[in-house]
Amino acid sequence: MLWLWVSLALASDATRLGWVHLGQGETSKAMLDAKRALTDDPDSLEAHRIYATSALRNYRERDAVTSMYETWHAEEPQSAAARLGLATSLQALRPDGWCERVSTLLDEPSSDPSEAYQQLRVLLSAARSCDALDPDDITQQILEAARAEGATGSVVGWAYQQRLKEGVTAESVADLTTTLEANPGRIDSIARHVWADKGRHAKAARGIVLTEAARYAESDDLGLRWLAHEVFTEAGDPRAQELGEALHKEDPRSGDDEWTPLMQEIYDANRKPTHELGLAALDALDVDPGDPAYSLLLELRAERLEGLGDEDGAYANTKRMAQHAPDSPRLVNQWAWSAALRGEDLEDALAAMDRVLALDPPVWSAEEPHDRWAEAMRRGRAGRIDTRGWLLYRLGRLEEARDAIREALRLADSPVVHEHLAFVLRDLDDRAAAFAHASTALIAYEEDDRDEEFDALVSELWQTHGRWHPHGLDGWVEQQRATRDAEDDDEEEPDGEEHPLVGQAFPLDVVDALRGGAIELTDLEGPLVVDVWATWCGPCVSGMPHLQEVASAYAERNVRVVGLSVDDKKAPAIAFFRGAGEMSYDLAWIGGKGWDVLQLTGIPALFVIDADGTVIEQIQGYGGANDTRLEMALDAALAPG
Repeated sequence: MLWLWVSLALASDATRLGWVHLGQGETSKAMLDAKRALTDDPDSLEAHRIYATSALRNYRERDAVTSMYETWHAEEPQSAAARLGLATSLQALRPDGWCERVSTLLDEPSSDPSEAYQQLRVLLSAARSCDALDPDDITQQILEAARAEGATGSVVGWAYQQRLKEGVTAESVADLTTTLEANPGRIDSIARHVWADKGRHAKAARGIVLTEAARYAESDDLGLRWLAHEVFTEAGDPRAQELGEALHKEDPRSGDDEWTPLMQEIYDANRKPTHELGLAALDALDVDPGDPAYSLLLELRAERLEGLGDEDGAYANTKRMAQHAPDSPRLVNQWAWSAALRGEDLEDALAAMDRVLALDPPVWSAEEPHDRWAEAMRRGRAGRIDTRGWLLYRLGRLEEARDAIREALRLADSPVVHEHLAFVLRDLDDRAAAFAHASTALIAYEEDDRDEEFDALVSELWQTHGRWHPHGLDGWVEQQRATRDAEDDDEEEPDGEEHPLVGQAFPLDVVDALRGGAIELTDLEGPLVVDVWATWCGPCVSGMPHLQEVASAYAERNVRVVGLSVDDKKAPAIAFFRGAGEMSYDLAWIGGKGWDVLQLTGIPALFVIDADGTVIEQIQGYGGANDTRLEMALDAALAPG
């Protein structure tokens, strides 16, 4: 059982550090801490609280993570982790009806004391703004749990802190050491109380806190050392400066942008339905290059320039973005990948990748079971290692490239990584292995995923190492895919993930047009595409240029596109429409009720409706410029017969 104790200790260290990073405003680091804790204990409600809380403070993550918990809860309504994560998201974002939903999600506290405490803490936080919840009653429940036999360290530490609000007493001094042993993560909060207290018992409490902090400062636990630094700072102790300098070297900033009002302003400016308008709005902003928000500006400018076909301009912005945030794994990887594809700045990009990989230690296992948190961490690191391998390949360092890409493949099986390894092995003259990896990628790829260089590689290797088939390479590939699909069908549950409205009449007849008046959906001829969106949904707005292209390309075939806003209020949708310029399709509004009427778990969501008003396809999410699912669905709907 030693492995279990080690695992729990690591999870405890990661959650403690997660709270520290949250307190410092390091939300990206806090998310990573939570992921590490969840790798060891996927059901840790404390780690889910940290993960959801940090995501909600990070403008890039909050919508996606809220949607993830919403979907997870729909799939597994009894999961305590899914319920708590969703409740945490709702009480922070406060959509219509959030109070009732939070109450329902957490109305039956777990029988496990540790889980029950985490649930009650979310309820207590929600109760500050929710009339349906009684904060005094919830506080009393937590205090009663603290007095129960076998109470967990978290609840004991919280209850002790409540006692200190009434002042430091001889009794609280006597209990202080025991409390810190039970929950060392409370020491910074306790320190703030005892240093603010002017009573006669405060001096004794301060001495105990400083003694414990000095012990924490010598710990191997990074979170405890940060807590010691907080205590020394509160006490005005000169040890704070030296310890702080050491900690900042050991725990450098992640480099990922933390949310600031300026970043929100940049993000809002980019919410335009065309690339021209988005770029113009971004260029109108006055952002100091020394501000952390500048990397976000460059990133969004690069996306808009790429959408306009200015590849050189997009690359220049991506490079400057990575130079501005050299410790950000995501931003550096984005530039390095572009550099590898273009064959430019290869040495500089490789050095930058080596730096961020060193800041992103491989603490997770590549072994089963692949829980969702470990899988996300593995895939992220695998992608960065693959980028490094591709840079090495472009530099002609073939053995190093092979080793790096094989490491990426061990972390996460991906057709892209198989393709890259095939190129490297071909150049190392290991052609049989190269064909094995190339064919694995080929079978997994859709036709649009391939380029001419890869097709040429496969054709070259097929001549000497391919298996004979009466219809050649294409016939063999189709045979392999058919075998794979048959195996997948055997494993799938019946009635998999098809949306319940597919095959049913679309449930809306009339919607409010943002330009005024109403749109009679049932009066529209030919296939209809309904795009469900909201002004606050980044992927929704990112997909609008694509929808404009579809609306124009299919107009002669009587296809109509209607964008249907589910913003809670109509005013933000109208304001967005007025600033959108000329649109190729209509925008309308239905409000928050659209979530229930259309049975949505996330947006953007597309419904393809035939001329009879029947939903024939539902497409979830937006996959970027190469997402052709809508065109494929429309071509199928318009096909003769």
